[in-house]
Amino acid sequence: QCRDSRVVLSAALAAFGAIGVLSFFAYMKPLQWLMRSPMIQQLQMMCMHRYSSDRPPPYLYISDGGLLEPLGIMPLLRRRHACIIVSDAAEDPDLSMRCLRNAIAICREEGLCSFYDPRDERRDVEFALQAFRSSGVATLRLGIRYETGRGAEDGQLLYV
Repeated sequence: QCRDSRVVLSAALAAFGAIGVLSFFAYMKPLQWLMRSPMIQQLQMMCMHRYSSDRPPPYLYISDGGLLEPLGIMPLLRRRHACIIVSDAAEDPDLSMRCLRNAIAICREEGLCSFYDPRDERRDVEFALQAFRSSGVATLRLGIRYETGRGAEDGQLLYV
């Protein structure tokens, strides 16, 4: 009885391990079904694996940045993405954009990047934020200038 249980348990663990290892090869078409599993997604995030393929995965899991930076843009800025779309759902009836302002301050402290108004690069981002607040427009576009290092030198941020 115990021996049969050990065999079943060993087989189940081997199958689970094989599926876990195969999930890192999900860029191949026959294995793309593995990317439908939230558990596989969590395993890959835990291993700091970034899915890359010609086609996006069947599901995208979106989360916020937590307590320190609720917009969740800091990891994207650290990876130096050229285009970032931000959806701010924080309670902000006065449209003070405090979460975006905090993220900009963190970027300055870390020396990661700076932001600018793409319509006039000489204009400080603070003036662009103030103009957006009173404009009634639904989106704000900011330029991103990444500091020294590899990757994209300039990018853009679309704030919704």
